[in-house]
Amino acid sequence: NTASFDLIWKTNHGFFTNKVVPDLKIYPVGMWSFNGDYDDPKVCLNVKVNSKNNTIALDSPPQYTSWKDVDSDGNLSVAKGENELCLSGLSGDNMNSISQEIFTIDNHSFVAGYMAENYISMPDSGIILDSQELLFSFARLGSNYNGTCDDIGNLSPPRTIVNNTTIWDLRVLQFGLYDLNNVTDEIELFAEVGSQISVCTEDYLPQKYNVLEGPDLIVYKNEIRTQRWIGEISVINDTLVIENPSEVNLSIVVEFDGNGEQWQISNSIQIPANTVETISAIAPETGISFVWLELDEGEVVLHLVNHEV
Repeated sequence: NTASFDLIWKTNHGFFTNKVVPDLKIYPVGMWSFNGDYDDPKVCLNVKVNSKNNTIALDSPPQYTSWKDVDSDGNLSVAKGENELCLSGLSGDNMNSISQEIFTIDNHSFVAGYMAENYISMPDSGIILDSQELLFSFARLGSNYNGTCDDIGNLSPPRTIVNNTTIWDLRVLQFGLYDLNNVTDEIELFAEVGSQISVCTEDYLPQKYNVLEGPDLIVYKNEIRTQRWIGEISVINDTLVIENPSEVNLSIVVEFDGNGEQWQISNSIQIPANTVETISAIAPETGISFVWLELDEGEVVLHLVNHEV
């Protein structure tokens, strides 16, 4: 079974939505939602109860996770209506693999998707968007937009050009098209700290990104080069690659969690302006390890963790 979800159809006449609901008295609703806390990660979803059950029985949790608020027999106390079901994970894990895990409620098996808040770091000098599409894919963008992509309509690219660079300030031009075919080779993007950027491709609902104040960096996530550096990052062949495309030198604070001090890595990382830094990072031979970057009050923190399992 799948969790209850909205099925969205795209037709020549627009988008249509149908709700898919399991034919059961008790079933999960929506997707697993990550709490965004890499120090104490947790994913939760709602469970709809249409019976007088006081408890629901849960199967063993997925590997390296544990059910929250269950009794010694693995039962969760519930009330009629919607209830929250949560799993805790190991520090450093964004738990996105949960979308591939089958879980059991009262002997019925389910699978549910995964969602998490997206964050981007925006310096005062803005971020360069170019043909590499490292921050966003070519798409329609909007600032603090709560509608659908279907309603946003057709948009034009920004037209303000300074020193052969197109300037796009989302505080002034709330909507526009990120497309380099009709503008110069680069767009210098500005957005208000605390705002939310909506990115519309062909999907019905936009992808949303929360804007934080911090430096512009380029890293690898799942071995893909990206400017969305906050969160879990990839170590490839015992190496971290971090690029500083800005005109300002950058220091990165290194913190170890769990058995993280067993990582072989420099305790001090300096990345000069306009430099690509290749950093040796060798994980412990045993256990399970994670690496993530955090933006803490404007400071970049590299976390390395290892768990004996």
